[in-house]
Amino acid sequence: MRILFEKRFHRKYKKLPKNVQSKCDEALRIFHKDSFDARLKNHKLKGSLSGLNAIAVTGDCRAVFYVEKDVVIFVDIGNHNRVYFLMEKGEKLY
Repeated sequence: MRILFEKRFHRKYKKLPKNVQSKCDEALRIFHKDSFDARLKNHKLKGSLSGLNAIAVTGDCRAVFYVEKDVVIFVDIGNHNRVYFLMEKGEKLY
């Protein structure tokens, strides 16, 4: 499985506190080994976010992605409410 990151993801990642960046790095290592590892709480999003998935980085931080064939593309990361709220408001992610 190939993993890619949208520019938006990189921008948001750089703004995260260093301890959350470290946890994100660990979550992505786990994801690469087993994308459905229970620690990640990988889940499909519903409604207007259908077609996207999210994993838990911390209790309140989510990384959002979609799958295209054998490629996983991470599109956003951040606070649970902010990430989902912006996407529901129609911010185009992919």
